[in-house]
Amino acid sequence: MTLSEKEICVDKRLLCEAFFELAQDEDLESISIQKVCMQADVKRGEFYDTYGNLDSLIEDCEDFLLAEMRQCYDVPETIGDSLRNVIAVIAHIRERKFYYKVLFKPGILENFKYKLEEIYTDNVLKRIDFNDKNPQTYYTKIFIMYGTLQVIVKWLENDCDIPDEEFADLILEMQRRGLRYVED
Repeated sequence: MTLSEKEICVDKRLLCEAFFELAQDEDLESISIQKVCMQADVKRGEFYDTYGNLDSLIEDCEDFLLAEMRQCYDVPETIGDSLRNVIAVIAHIRERKFYYKVLFKPGILENFKYKLEEIYTDNVLKRIDFNDKNPQTYYTKIFIMYGTLQVIVKWLENDCDIPDEEFADLILEMQRRGLRYVED
């Protein structure tokens, strides 16, 4: 990288922070590249050197958060490991609640939901065979996944009013009940 390239290199996280600050109070449609640049104190040309459009920035913002979330998971072997992992994810969400509240706004970012599905399926619902053609298995998976997601959304709306460990226990118990339905 040449010196001039280093000079115009923009910290992607700085742009994400600016986007999240704007999105907390504004509709996504009203957020422009110009507003993000002003909020981040970055020139528009620098933005375009990094991103082609606002959607690319938003995708990076999602990916930064989800990469951090993936780091919270180990391979759960026991109930204790599962609890530890869920507590780590809940703590991650609490620490970044400002960002998640933006991403969970109704209708704001549909793509984020699908990325969460992938993490959830890969890390939480390993015990269910998703290639199983049984409709009960399929709908139970959907119920557990989206039920958990909606509980987290409500917890965020309530400003994370339940301590992390207690909330993680609640989520795991709901998931266990759903999995028992499939296993029976």
